[in-house]
Amino acid sequence: MKLKLSLLFIILLVIIAPTSVYAIEVGGEIEVKGYTVGNNSEYSTLLQEKLNLELFLPETEKTEAKFEIDIMTDSKTKSNNTQIKKLYLSRKYEEFDLTVGRQPISWLFGSLLNPVDFNLGAETIEQESSAKNVDAVEIYHPFNWGSNLTGVLSTTDSGKIKYGVRARTTINGYDLTANFVKERNDLEKRIAATLKGDIGTIGVYGAAGHYIEQNENIFLIGADYSFYQGIHQIILQGEYLYDKVGINNYLANIFTSSSNILTTEVGSELVAGTINYGIDDFNTLKVTALMHLEDSSLLLIPEYESQLVGNLDLNLRWGLLLGARGEVFGPQEINITDNSTSNLSNLDNFLEITLSYPF
Repeated sequence: MKLKLSLLFIILLVIIAPTSVYAIEVGGEIEVKGYTVGNNSEYSTLLQEKLNLELFLPETEKTEAKFEIDIMTDSKTKSNNTQIKKLYLSRKYEEFDLTVGRQPISWLFGSLLNPVDFNLGAETIEQESSAKNVDAVEIYHPFNWGSNLTGVLSTTDSGKIKYGVRARTTINGYDLTANFVKERNDLEKRIAATLKGDIGTIGVYGAAGHYIEQNENIFLIGADYSFYQGIHQIILQGEYLYDKVGINNYLANIFTSSSNILTTEVGSELVAGTINYGIDDFNTLKVTALMHLEDSSLLLIPEYESQLVGNLDLNLRWGLLLGARGEVFGPQEINITDNSTSNLSNLDNFLEITLSYPF
């Protein structure tokens, strides 16, 4: 994979070099994140530092190149981990757009949980994972302002092939999509459709799908509503999900962004909801809740976001597993890093503090 990415980077430089070397600019973000996870008697901490770098490469009328990389280190392993997030070339043709390389691919439709994404778990409750960045070829063909067709062919280090097709259109003000995905495993194929629109002042959305080989169905239905109380904007959102096959895939990193907390099989039915309260233009409170309907266990995540002086951003997330031992959202046993030599048993809460500075 490193060889493929290096070759692609050389190609990008060759293409953009004739324009203007001086047009290349550098931006990104510096982030420091601290985790504390544990229970009533035992805690483990981790400090993680991340430097995000993005090259703003010169563009032409029809050609665009992107390069973005994350360089991370943590207090336990003391080692650097480098992840290339974007390294692609995109070109507009008369009938279609072609994008080649590592690129973000996520078929969002406004839901908190997305059971019909190209890669399950690419983005869950506004938390992105590495599954969003794919080594792929994407072809995008617009029919008109509200209708288009997208095809994606992706590969892995082992040479496995995954592909998908997504069609999108609007009917009577509703956004409608249909997609087909063939996973890297030959036995996994799925089809799905989504619908999104408004009924009066309430936003409604839903998804239905089918795992072909497993002969299992997917259902999701949700709604959102926003209003103002004085100067404070309040946003409410809730949904019900049924997915017997793929639900673990897109809940893997929901507890903290660096750990797979859910060691128990999730099952098939969840309800999820958020309350977002805008204190002012710079501060926001948010509470997210997920309940597993088969055992009534609950995951609760209060969150506070603030834009500080000097362009600093602060994010505080506190998570509580409120189920009993053996239940889906009950105490867990995890590593907070992949290279950790010891597990933390009976984990039932976490605190995540993030300071970031975009530049």
